[in-house]
Amino acid sequence: MATSLDEFLESKGGVGLLAVLQNRGKTYSEIEPDLIITSSTISTRFDDAIELGLIEIIPARRHGRTLDEYHLTDFGEAVVQELAVRGVISNYRDMRTHYQSMEKKLDEFITWFHDNPGQFAGFSEAHEETLIRRDTSDAESEVSSDEAEDSTEETDNESRTHTVGSPDDVGGGPAGEDSEIGSEASTENPDNDAQSKLSDPEIEKKMQEAAENTDADDQNG
Repeated sequence: MATSLDEFLESKGGVGLLAVLQNRGKTYSEIEPDLIITSSTISTRFDDAIELGLIEIIPARRHGRTLDEYHLTDFGEAVVQELAVRGVISNYRDMRTHYQSMEKKLDEFITWFHDNPGQFAGFSEAHEETLIRRDTSDAESEVSSDEAEDSTEETDNESRTHTVGSPDDVGGGPAGEDSEIGSEASTENPDNDAQSKLSDPEIEKKMQEAAENTDADDQNG
């Protein structure tokens, strides 16, 4: 933030703001297009100029509405007059005109370049992805499409996991992580599924009885 007159004039947009208000007061919307700076910088210069006493806000009736107009104070007019005498104001206006002309010519070049991207294709430094900017909307659409596909795939995987790994399939255990782990094991490794079935108490009991019967037969034999 500018705290002195010289600092304000050296700041971006300082001279431009005073030049735009040289002849009459204007609203913000009338001033903004004539300044070659961003909206945030314009707001900062407004605050600086008001704080330094260079401009003031005067409410004005326009088209049945009350709008804020920015006007030069007597101090501001005296500063602008001295700047005009030294050619600062006229040079600023010339610079603004040249800048606007430059922007127009640049737009024409960009349009031509989009129609003729192969003009620079022969250079090793030139690549398709760096020559022409991708349309942001298209890129976002592709990302959204990919995310939708991933979401659908995850949903399908979760559906299969819960179906195969239900509590009934894993020996009546509670649903949740255990059932999901059991389903993965049974799906990926058939041996694990067999082991889980052998862990059933009734089957273990039968296996033990079969082993005892075998031992008894061996002893009788």
